[in-house]
Amino acid sequence: MEIITLSEAEINPELDAAIRKSLCLVFPDGISTFSKTRAWHGSVSSWTHCIENKGAVIAHLGVVDRSVLIGEKILRIAGIQGVIVLPEYRKKGLSDHLLAAAMNEAQRRGFDFGLLFCLPALEKVYARCGWHCLSQRNIIRVDDDGTEKPLPQKNIAMEYPLQLNTFPEGDIHLQGNDW
Repeated sequence: MEIITLSEAEINPELDAAIRKSLCLVFPDGISTFSKTRAWHGSVSSWTHCIENKGAVIAHLGVVDRSVLIGEKILRIAGIQGVIVLPEYRKKGLSDHLLAAAMNEAQRRGFDFGLLFCLPALEKVYARCGWHCLSQRNIIRVDDDGTEKPLPQKNIAMEYPLQLNTFPEGDIHLQGNDW
């Protein structure tokens, strides 16, 4: 199975619908969003990686291009969103291949780090691909109405070194909503 890499502008309506259908299957709590858009909290991917089989998107991830304030530094972050593998295709390494493709592309594009948010139960999936759990720190997002809020407590943050090797200390201000 081949990984397809497309910029947001290259995604046609049929592929968009197929991705959204798969997102709804994997994230039933997000159906109200994913039935209309792939942009979680309005954060649109700059590019997308997906794997199709017989017209269905069986694995997907999007990458958000965001400048994030970490401590006193603004860094260019490749934010990973919408990582899915349909249940019947799991345990075949598809997410590993998607994450590697995404971080290779982010490296090529000059991003400082990859950053993602996940439930603690998924930490091992990302850790095996070279992602590191960030120490406890304040992570601030900006809600749709402009209100600054902390990242929900249920989520952990993980980073992946690209142009820089050591993730800076300090609070993280996402300069927008989470993805």
